[in-house]
Amino acid sequence: MRSSVKIQYSLLCLAFAIPATLMTIVGCASAGKSKASASAPKNGHLIIIGGGLDEANEPIYKRLIQRAGPGAKLGVFPTASSREEAGFDVVKEIDGYSSSGTAEVIEVREKTSEAANTEPIATQIRSKKGFFFVGGDQRRIVKAFRPDSGDSLGYKALLDVLKEGGVISGSSAGAAMMSDPIIGGGTSSNALLNGVTPREKEPKDMAEDEEPRGMLIEKGMGFFPFGLTDQHFLARGRFGRTVVGLEYTGIKRGYGIDENSAIDVDLATGVIETVGNERALLLTDMSGYKHEGDARTNIRVSLLGGGDRVDGKTGKVSIVESRKPLVVQTPSNDVIPAPASIWEDRAFEKLIEALVMNSATTAVGYDKNFEVRLIKDEKTKAYIGPANDMKTLSVVNLRVDIVPKKTAAAK
Repeated sequence: MRSSVKIQYSLLCLAFAIPATLMTIVGCASAGKSKASASAPKNGHLIIIGGGLDEANEPIYKRLIQRAGPGAKLGVFPTASSREEAGFDVVKEIDGYSSSGTAEVIEVREKTSEAANTEPIATQIRSKKGFFFVGGDQRRIVKAFRPDSGDSLGYKALLDVLKEGGVISGSSAGAAMMSDPIIGGGTSSNALLNGVTPREKEPKDMAEDEEPRGMLIEKGMGFFPFGLTDQHFLARGRFGRTVVGLEYTGIKRGYGIDENSAIDVDLATGVIETVGNERALLLTDMSGYKHEGDARTNIRVSLLGGGDRVDGKTGKVSIVESRKPLVVQTPSNDVIPAPASIWEDRAFEKLIEALVMNSATTAVGYDKNFEVRLIKDEKTKAYIGPANDMKTLSVVNLRVDIVPKKTAAAK
């Protein structure tokens, strides 16, 4: 949309003046705190990347190097990947944004996972200030560093580095492993229909890339204490499985990080800032949700990016000052046309956009078994950047109801 066109977007919220501070604070529906391990780190930073990281994404690479500190050495873990060459490409990219020799591969792989519990690896870890976990299968990371026999020496060394103010980053599987528990797999459709299914109940010959009948909730690394993390989020339509995962674990908030995007987590303060993309994060808040039968209602979502922030301890959202509230219009009873499938590539994101830019108060999407209703109400707010670019749109506290199709039809 051209900047010369006057904004006349709809939203059921009251426009208010932007305070003369860096951010506009917006209350997010989050009465309770997320569950967190008693041993969760309380210092250092996490750079959690949603996968598909472009080597040209300078803001993310620069943020990692900045958090590690001037002249700091970084380690790259290929643990999640099955590729023999995994990790060396990341070393090259990090060195390209700093200096040659800044990063090196730390040899903890699936075939040598026991190395994570050795003194040489622990010593190598403690010699670094930052780390990057590559993508692949998050279970490989957890199995290597936190096996059933107990936390490894390498894992304890990672916690020590965080305690001293270091940074741990990861992309795709390296993002999914950050919380504890973690989402181990599953699609939104399967999760909503079949819930959480134990891995031992899945076929033993299930292929690595085969989706489970429901979704998997498993042990994680426990670096991120503020909720569940998930990745490739908007691109792969993973909102439905996050809802089921939060419901199952009792955790209040889910952080769905999109591709080529990241969140920068300050573990000491709880401040979580989006980095590297205007559509970096979909925050899911289950504090006020209700579950009746197979219907899940009053879920709250916020679509954030471009420097927007979340207080991990309270769930409050802060919108970057350059974005202004959208102008309120009189709501109508129009309903936004539904996409072919709500979990297709970016369909959920596009439906949010369509609703916010329309005078309607409701938009509806579907999968085979469920109707997904997006609802603007008095708690919903939206903001857009000075150029009126849709990429700079932030939406806070949109309500989502997920109901079975037969229930929806009955109404």
